[in-house]
Amino acid sequence: MRKSVVFLAAAFWASSCVASAEFAQDDTSAVHGSNFKPAQPLSRHVPQWATVLSDAGRVPAEEVLSDLTVVVARPAAQEAAFQRFLQDQQDRGSSEYHHWLTPEEVGERFGRSPEDIQELTNWLEAQGLAVTWISPSRTFVRFSGTAAAIGNAFQTELHYYSVSGDRRISVSSDPVVPSNLAGTIKAIRGLSSIDERPAYKFVHTN
Repeated sequence: MRKSVVFLAAAFWASSCVASAEFAQDDTSAVHGSNFKPAQPLSRHVPQWATVLSDAGRVPAEEVLSDLTVVVARPAAQEAAFQRFLQDQQDRGSSEYHHWLTPEEVGERFGRSPEDIQELTNWLEAQGLAVTWISPSRTFVRFSGTAAAIGNAFQTELHYYSVSGDRRISVSSDPVVPSNLAGTIKAIRGLSSIDERPAYKFVHTN
């Protein structure tokens, strides 16, 4: 009798663990969408000046940032074909010599599939972001959104930074994206202020 009780208790514990795991998975899907997969980081998105010492606090959640751009990565085969095409354009012996393409033709021959672009835009819109432009070459997707929506989408925070008397904006950590989009998203432009001052100053001497 005692063995039966122990067996039943163990079976109940195991079934509870399975149920908890299934609930956690369902809860994650509810938050991120049914196509959510573990996130992958996008490196080199935090500038060197965005440090703890220069941090001036979080950007207000409701502040809208516009003209952010997803740089779309071509599949490896298309990228290799595109690089060969660029070389052939300069080769007098090639049938592609000085064969110029429109952005639409570049997208058709070497870009991501329409389905890939649709998956990306669907995900952005599901995060509360507004897609405002898709380049004909299928290499850029422009979007906008509030600081809160952008931070939630890319699992980071937008902060102000005080740099040499200027106030700049940057993410406080590298953004991350779902793994099923990691091969599509190459980078995200606009997540930090750009220093437009020249790196060198020319001095005229007499």
